[in-house]
Amino acid sequence: SCQTPAKTYYIRKDYFHGLKPGEFTVYNPTGKTTYYRIESHYGILHSLELISYPSKIVVGKLKAKLSLLLYKAELDIFDNKSQRWINGTIDANFQLFESRFTIQWNGRRLIMVSDAFSLITRFYDEQQPNIILAKFRKRFESYLFVNKFDMEIFVNDLPDSIFLLGLAVKDRNRRTHRKT
Repeated sequence: SCQTPAKTYYIRKDYFHGLKPGEFTVYNPTGKTTYYRIESHYGILHSLELISYPSKIVVGKLKAKLSLLLYKAELDIFDNKSQRWINGTIDANFQLFESRFTIQWNGRRLIMVSDAFSLITRFYDEQQPNIILAKFRKRFESYLFVNKFDMEIFVNDLPDSIFLLGLAVKDRNRRTHRKT
């Protein structure tokens, strides 16, 4: 696409440790400066906090809900514009040949989608499916070593938290959506 990203991040998943869900560090593109950490909590259900650096202030939270088939979670995201927390949801949609989630937040319905076997995941508003709001690409070497991603965000009217927590959900659910 010929869009110029408003923000670009390099995201690295931490090495797996025990039963704790995946944690991530979000850097500038060169990997020198830490912008965020996605930290998880022990527990049966997926539970994450997005922490902004260097302030170490929590700017986003995610808590999975008990669901028999498809992934469902509640989001709580700090909105800089209104200076308040706004809650929302992220739900997996059953699709055979793609991985697809619906994110509802602050009156918007966003779709996070990637085709089967694709390294690229895109976000768009359900009302304007031809405009990509953000996308991330899993680096090919991720399959050999630790997961690494490059994220581009093209909009300034939505918090980074939505896209970053979306990436963590997608990574968590990559096994559940691989239909053979």
